[in-house]
Amino acid sequence: MNPADKPAALALSRVLGCQPNSLPTLPGAAQEMMRLTAGADAQVSELVRVLKRDPPLAARVLQLANSPLFRTTQPIASLERAVMILGFETLRNLSLGLAILSSMGGAGALKRRILRASLWKHSIIVAGFSEVLARDLLGLGRGYYLLGLLHDLGKVALDAFRSKDIDRVLAVIERQRLPWPLAEAEVLAFDHGFVGQQLLLFWDLPPEMALAVACHHEPWRAGEQEDLAGLVFLADALTKRLGFHCYDAEAQAETDAAQTPEAMAFLEKRGWDLDELEKSHGPQALEETQEWAASLEA
Repeated sequence: MNPADKPAALALSRVLGCQPNSLPTLPGAAQEMMRLTAGADAQVSELVRVLKRDPPLAARVLQLANSPLFRTTQPIASLERAVMILGFETLRNLSLGLAILSSMGGAGALKRRILRASLWKHSIIVAGFSEVLARDLLGLGRGYYLLGLLHDLGKVALDAFRSKDIDRVLAVIERQRLPWPLAEAEVLAFDHGFVGQQLLLFWDLPPEMALAVACHHEPWRAGEQEDLAGLVFLADALTKRLGFHCYDAEAQAETDAAQTPEAMAFLEKRGWDLDELEKSHGPQALEETQEWAASLEA
């Protein structure tokens, strides 16, 4: 199928107001990773080869692999060893997520008031919280970092293609002291979660990941992916409670998107108390995340 004919391409062209052939493409390194890991016979050497062609990306992957987040007992000095210790899928997900976020936060976007560094740090810390909460709260394995890293991609696309509408969203945040999701609802007929979902589908990433991104502010709408969406919802809420927003004015919001009746009902059903989780998991997640988050800022 011609990429421009995909349902996601048509949805994106409609909401972003652009032609399908002008949509953002998956970064070259990420495209290559997707291609070589699509089959069951993917080779470690091929993934390492792709990463070595992009030294800045390879350096970021190694820095992250050596972070407290992954609790490795020995320093990892090479990509080959990172694969041995972390596993092929984990290294692939880290590489893919960092390649996408780095590209989408590049010179072509985020030129105005959504500071590139703020979005980067927010996304990195949500990613770290997603990994820590998946491990320590839900008893899941590795790999949830990627969801947190990519959850706000829709904001970048909206900033690039519908800058006037994003300016209106930011004005509502400042004037009415609303958090981003509630300000967005006043301006747009869709949200950044939907845009992020369609981008991931356009790039042929897994539909379950795309749905979790779509519903990360309303996980009760995610159906079979409620667990994944709920994990990102929780990581995002805790990250903001600790002061890491992608837009600083949101810190002055008089309401909290995690305190809406629907959100409160969802949290109660899950037995999640944000105050308690902030105390029990916040310090640990920040300790495992912040040191390298600062060094990885774009």
